[in-house]
Amino acid sequence: MQYGSRDDTEGRRLHGSTAALAIYWGALKGGGHTDQGNRYCSTLQVKEVWWAYLLVLAGSAMLCAGLTTAQYWILRVGATSNLESRRHTLVSDLGSSVVVALCIALPLSSLIHPLAGVREKIFILLAVLLILLCAEVFGNSYRMLPSWHIGAEISGAFIIWSTDMGIALVKSATVNLILTILWIVIIANAFKLLNHSIRITTGIISITCLTIFLITSTNNQIAISTLAIGLVGCISGIYIKPTRTRGCLLSNSSVGVIGVFVAFLAIQIDEPVSHEESITNALTPILVCSFILFNLSLVVIYALLSRGQQMSPSIGGFSQQLLSLGLSSPAVRGWSYSIATVVGIVTYMIYRLSPSIGLLLSGTLIAIYFIGSIMYIIAFYTTTNLKDNSTTLRQTQSG
Repeated sequence: MQYGSRDDTEGRRLHGSTAALAIYWGALKGGGHTDQGNRYCSTLQVKEVWWAYLLVLAGSAMLCAGLTTAQYWILRVGATSNLESRRHTLVSDLGSSVVVALCIALPLSSLIHPLAGVREKIFILLAVLLILLCAEVFGNSYRMLPSWHIGAEISGAFIIWSTDMGIALVKSATVNLILTILWIVIIANAFKLLNHSIRITTGIISITCLTIFLITSTNNQIAISTLAIGLVGCISGIYIKPTRTRGCLLSNSSVGVIGVFVAFLAIQIDEPVSHEESITNALTPILVCSFILFNLSLVVIYALLSRGQQMSPSIGGFSQQLLSLGLSSPAVRGWSYSIATVVGIVTYMIYRLSPSIGLLLSGTLIAIYFIGSIMYIIAFYTTTNLKDNSTTLRQTQSG
């Protein structure tokens, strides 16, 4: 949490001379009372920061929309392969447009007056994202082993940790490094598994980033809030012209890189300024990403229960199970987004309320996930027994 606590301090100051002038002017207007000047300065800072957030959101969306449109027409004019190959290339480039737009928009956003002072850390992070994107694209193009992608994610996590932007939960540097690597690799691959579903990845990414934005903006972590809202803008940009992107999915290359970025944002959340540090603060990154972690746990459970059988990476996930119950794709997307939104709201409440109430709500949310996993296991065995009985009955009748 060092990045969020140390560098955001610079972002919170805005500019010392401007703040001092605002306090002085407000004090003059208030008859020489410093408190009125402080309130005037505080109001000024809030207005400037929210104006900057809106500018970053709109600018990121328009930039990504322009890149997506340009790549679409380049592929349409220059493509020589069949339609299916062209669709696959377009899907990969859509995700790349999000990452490239993010890497262009965020350095520009750091030039805005209220957000100055954190450009060095942003440049390091975005360089890691671009290197990871190149490694992922290279691995997919040449069909490298999964260990190639895992190795790239571990390298990215190590760079993030070595620049004091990783997890700082305990005093041991080795433990913090291991936790940072595990966290980033798990979240990146959890998003990849979610990407095999029915086009819910972009929505879940946006909801997760909006949760991070809501938490950090109310905790005065200006830099992290800007990074989160910038990604939301880039995701929105690919849907500004939906007739050109309808039915397209982000590629695993870009989703993995975006997953690394979301994992990074989650561990930058500091404890509330009005509360002492507690266990609920350590749980906040897990709660923010709990929906995709729950989906990952369902896939793992299904793989363990179906050992010895062939399975697709998407089978066993939350959305696939809702589809198996007979729900339509729009209904599944609606349920997924609604649940992720509710989880985001509950996470914000846990973060802002007192540690005792937050711990109670955290335990309740974890218990709900646990009960859902138990019901999933029961449903799996029930479905398996019905299939076995049906197969046995058909064999008996045919015999």
